[in-house]
Amino acid sequence: MPENRKHSGMTIRRIVALVVLLTLASQAVLISIGMTYANSINRSMSVQRGGVVADQLQRNMTNRLNDVNNLLLVLQTPEFSDFFRQLMNLREPAYVAGERRKLLENLQALQISRQEVESIYFIGLNANQASYRMDVGSDRFVELPGLHSDVLDSSKVSNLFLRDHDQFVRYGKQELLDAYDPSSRLIEPSNKQAIDSFLAGIQDRLILTNSNQYSLLVVLVLNEQLFGMALPQERGIASYSVVNDRNRVLWTTASGAVPSPASCGPSQPCEGNGDPGVTSRELPAFHLHIVISSELAGRFAFRSRIWEGLLAVSFGTLVLASFISFFYMKKVFQPFRLISSKMKNKLKTNSNEMVLQPIPEKLIAKGFQAVSLRNKLILLFCITVSLPSALNGLWYAHFLNREVHHWAEQSAKMLGDFSVVGVAGQASFLENTANEISVSQQFQNYLTNNLTNHDRNFDALINLNMYPGLIDLSYFVLLDPFGTSLYSSIYSNNKDIFSVSPKYLEDRDDPYWVSDYEDIFNRVSVAVFRKIELDDRSDRVTYLLLVPKDSVFQIAESEQIRAGYAITDGKGLPVSSHNYAQDGGMSSPHRYDSAIPGTDWHIQFQYWFQDIVNQNRVYQQQYLLCILMVFLLAAGIAVWIASVMTKPIKQLKETMLAAGNEGFARQLHYEGSNEIAGIIVSYNHMIVQLQQTARENMQMMEENARTKIRENELLKMKMQAELNMLQAQINPHFLYNTLETINMQSMKRGHHEISRTVNALGDLLRYSIAKGAETALLDKELNHAANYLTIQKVRFGGSFEAEFDVPDELRQYHVLRFILQPLIENSIKHGFGGWDSGGKIVVSAALENGRLLIRVRDNGVGMDEMTLAKLRADLSDEPGEWAGAEDGREADPHGIGLRNVYLRLKLFYKGGMSMEIDSVLMRGTEIAMRIPVDAEGSGGLTA
Repeated sequence: MPENRKHSGMTIRRIVALVVLLTLASQAVLISIGMTYANSINRSMSVQRGGVVADQLQRNMTNRLNDVNNLLLVLQTPEFSDFFRQLMNLREPAYVAGERRKLLENLQALQISRQEVESIYFIGLNANQASYRMDVGSDRFVELPGLHSDVLDSSKVSNLFLRDHDQFVRYGKQELLDAYDPSSRLIEPSNKQAIDSFLAGIQDRLILTNSNQYSLLVVLVLNEQLFGMALPQERGIASYSVVNDRNRVLWTTASGAVPSPASCGPSQPCEGNGDPGVTSRELPAFHLHIVISSELAGRFAFRSRIWEGLLAVSFGTLVLASFISFFYMKKVFQPFRLISSKMKNKLKTNSNEMVLQPIPEKLIAKGFQAVSLRNKLILLFCITVSLPSALNGLWYAHFLNREVHHWAEQSAKMLGDFSVVGVAGQASFLENTANEISVSQQFQNYLTNNLTNHDRNFDALINLNMYPGLIDLSYFVLLDPFGTSLYSSIYSNNKDIFSVSPKYLEDRDDPYWVSDYEDIFNRVSVAVFRKIELDDRSDRVTYLLLVPKDSVFQIAESEQIRAGYAITDGKGLPVSSHNYAQDGGMSSPHRYDSAIPGTDWHIQFQYWFQDIVNQNRVYQQQYLLCILMVFLLAAGIAVWIASVMTKPIKQLKETMLAAGNEGFARQLHYEGSNEIAGIIVSYNHMIVQLQQTARENMQMMEENARTKIRENELLKMKMQAELNMLQAQINPHFLYNTLETINMQSMKRGHHEISRTVNALGDLLRYSIAKGAETALLDKELNHAANYLTIQKVRFGGSFEAEFDVPDELRQYHVLRFILQPLIENSIKHGFGGWDSGGKIVVSAALENGRLLIRVRDNGVGMDEMTLAKLRADLSDEPGEWAGAEDGREADPHGIGLRNVYLRLKLFYKGGMSMEIDSVLMRGTEIAMRIPVDAEGSGGLTA
């Protein structure tokens, strides 16, 4: 009965819907746990990484600024300041030139980096003292006549320098104008011009000044990227700013507003700004703050491939669960439908006698149908809900672990990049320290006197406090050309223990590093050597040895992010190491290695992210608990459904037993609408049939006759369908066999051109009618185009030739089928129409920016600008707007095949493709197609 079939379907749909809902709920819980875990890990890693990056940047920045500040201190020592304190404007030119040459040599010996300082102003006290500007990298000074400190005092400009001495500042135009007072009578026009030129040179520039200490004003004009030198080249998505104590931005990489550091703690995120992605670090010695603004990855996982991957797997699980549950339940309810059908058809008439035949017990006695309904439902929920949840949970765990490992690798690279900059900066700082000490006149005098007078003790003449950067040294030593110690900063009463082998002493003018130096504590250490040429006209030399402390190359780490490193030189000798485990230590670290700029060193980092291990353990426990709860819930629901469904079956059983015992049957009242209701309805119907046998016999005979007729019709239709299918199979084979016969006959008669044409036609037909995927290898598409060209060359008498310029490695990419032949056909029909010879078609391919570029070019008649513009306009329309002649526009014969190819590419690749057309009248046409190569089945490389 149709009504019963409708009721039967409703129960299956309900159970399938319940299975899908349970599966959806379990997948939602699993995804929620996974995404919460991913966000938690990502956010925690970002915060911790940001803190370590901020600490490392603070060290890098402090090191860079100390380097520049030390340079300012050195420039105020007598070696440089005496020239300007003397009355050089009253001296003889020859004397001035000699002293200026010595000053220039000392400055060049400092080897000042233009990456830090661009120019230096030396401004004398009054008109009798010289004022110069030196551009770093230049071999001469620029005189500044009319500019001296007295003039700056009279113009009130020096007030700015007094306020901001020894601080990194930047003065805008308005600030300089506000401080400048040119009304003083002491300022001559020449002085005013000199002041204007000086202010223009420092306006909006980063500068550092000593505020005219020791009667000499020194102004360093710094490189705009001085602060940027503390950052690696790959800075990520964060922005970095340097702000002074008046909240003025000295330098920034941010495109927008810079958060104020006032609400940021020295090691806490800026809570006052309401943005947990902003961190501040203080540079107290310079009254500066570093402000780091980065978007925390709290919602990063939802924008990454994790979200799409989890959703895709969950969707596939839901679809699979719905299909399995549907067909499974149909199998489960098959006995109910068979019993219902048997009960409807068991009333028979034989010689006008009513006969009720029994239902075979073997119908449900064996195999799957012998399992109880409750166990079947439990099995169903295990297969469609519990098992997928468990498998997906394991897959999610693996996938998320892989992503977290990837994040950790990125974090290790970022931390390593910042640390590399710090190590390179510290190495440069020590080299500059060696340069600054080497030009010290005090050392020069000490060495000269010590080499000429061995009876005097000159150790007391050396004031260590005047040399910046010595705080990072264990000790330093002065050596003669034979390695004998002349002076040591420690144990000066026993200088002999500091003597070194002459092999360490190289004849070079720049500082150099030695990795295998054995210090006085019998430890192999790294050391800096610097040759010093004495300025006593004796051509004597000595060497300066600097031994840094073990902690000089220390890198930033935290409680949650532990770090280790090992530095080696170009020969593989160890330079420095800290907490570096050769075997990985307590757990497998995330490694990163890099060369150190400015040196021949190489550094290897190890980072341990403890938080990841802890959170991963919690995550696994949550997944196991979730899977267990899903299994118990699914089993409970299965038992409940089984009890609800078997209740009417028990009632039917009791009614049938009563009918057998009492001798008469009664109908069973049941208001359900499911498969069991179908059995009950059939049972009630059977009772009615027993009371109306005579009339029902006639109806059953008529129904049997009609059924026989329908069966005959169905049999006839089946035979016709099989015949049609056989014909469909025979026709292609018949055609190929016929072509092969023609090919063999042509070969026997020596008609090789006909043979080639027939072979090309056969291959072309096979490719054209082949069923399967929409894509094919580019190599097969090219072969198809070549077969087409072979036939067309024969047809047009060789009026054109073709060339394929496609590398072998590109032929293994998948492309959409039938995209070349229509374009080549256009070239032949419209490009070479009426040509007897000279036509050429070139098909080429290349890989460009991650997409496959395919060009089809001919040297035919081309198109005029109007036709080309119309064709481009047609291609720019959406596919639904290609109405052709229906919108009143005449279809362009040049573009029919082209539009077809474009439409198919557009539908298959969507926004990932592009097609460009270039044509010049009488010079040919070129069509360029760009398709993606990273999507599976749409340009991807075959396995």
